[in-house]
Amino acid sequence: MDREVELLALFKERDMYDKYRPIIKDYTITSLTNELIDQIGAWYEAHPTADSLDVSNLQSWGRVNLYPTVKREKVEMYWAVLDTIGRTDADPAIIGRFGELDFALRLKEHADGLIHGRKKGTISDLQSLIEDYQSLGGIEEEDYMVSDDIHDIIEVLSPSEGMEWRLKDLNKSVGVVHKSDLIGVAKRPEVGGTSFVVSEFVHMVHQLPEDKQAIIFHNEEEGRKIKGRLRQAALDIETKGILANPNLTHEKYEEFLGTKRIDVMHKDDMTIRDVENKLSGGEYGLIAINILEKVRGFNKFEEHERITRLTNWSRRLANKYGVVFVVLQSDPSTEGITSRLYQNQIYKSKTGVAQELDILLMIGASHEEPNRRYITIARNKKPVTGSMDKGRKHEHFFCNFDGETGIYTSARYS
Repeated sequence: MDREVELLALFKERDMYDKYRPIIKDYTITSLTNELIDQIGAWYEAHPTADSLDVSNLQSWGRVNLYPTVKREKVEMYWAVLDTIGRTDADPAIIGRFGELDFALRLKEHADGLIHGRKKGTISDLQSLIEDYQSLGGIEEEDYMVSDDIHDIIEVLSPSEGMEWRLKDLNKSVGVVHKSDLIGVAKRPEVGGTSFVVSEFVHMVHQLPEDKQAIIFHNEEEGRKIKGRLRQAALDIETKGILANPNLTHEKYEEFLGTKRIDVMHKDDMTIRDVENKLSGGEYGLIAINILEKVRGFNKFEEHERITRLTNWSRRLANKYGVVFVVLQSDPSTEGITSRLYQNQIYKSKTGVAQELDILLMIGASHEEPNRRYITIARNKKPVTGSMDKGRKHEHFFCNFDGETGIYTSARYS
């Protein structure tokens, strides 16, 4: 009966009763529960202005309106269960599950209507329904008030609490990165955006808390290539070196990682729901999404608005889980450019994407200089701490790039 009490506890709110009654009817197993569902419904109908169930009122109202001919023993059973319902809070996990079932039923109804011509609409309407579901946040209750505890505050300010960059120039201009930091890396195809993320991840992963790991969500070329790049960047080894002795490479990479992991999830048609489901366990504190605009989500919006919404969504991931890198495409005007790049040159974006980012790094390259990359810090909202140089917060500089290993190194520091 405990399970059924948990279901009935949802009905303490009228909107839950109206929404989930047909579904929960299918999940009940006793006639007593079904009778109580009908009694709760009768009480709501008799009290049209009530938003929530008053259990004691239902009991006294039911004595006159529902139970005159019911045996006393049965009434006492009703009241005992109602008393328990009154003391039971609705379980957020159950609410979430029935929210999913409600969505599935609406999706099925819409699809059946389109198939059999019983309902006007288009496939786009069906897709919008899916996008609305994908856009939903978690069901759990959260406290959104920011703490006044100075020790909590300095966690996002202290250089000793964050992670340093492998590229030494960025330690001077951007400083260490903390949980909630959202970092955009914008570049043209074949410039080395994925390599930049990999180069930094193999350096940052060891700086994560003991219970946190790293993950790269990848929706471009074969995911195993990213696994290969990780080994190259971690061990400073070229492809031919891996092929010459793959077993030794594997052993050295495992030794390099120790207790840490850099997972790769590859899916060409990756959705925001795929990402959220993978992160929901809470084990990842360093996250990359490559390429952000190719993640499926918010598809009913114009492309510039869709990418802005994807960036807003990435911000929520950073606030909840850790440091998030998002790889973005820059527009064709940046092709072959080595001079300073600007935030309005993000592909199919206006200003919404850049405004949401804490850091925006834009990578330029020239075909005449294959081993050099030019980085513009187009946006930097990080406070100046530690060894940062406030005069370099928005600098433009070049660095070395090894195309064989994918490693970025400073040209300014040895």
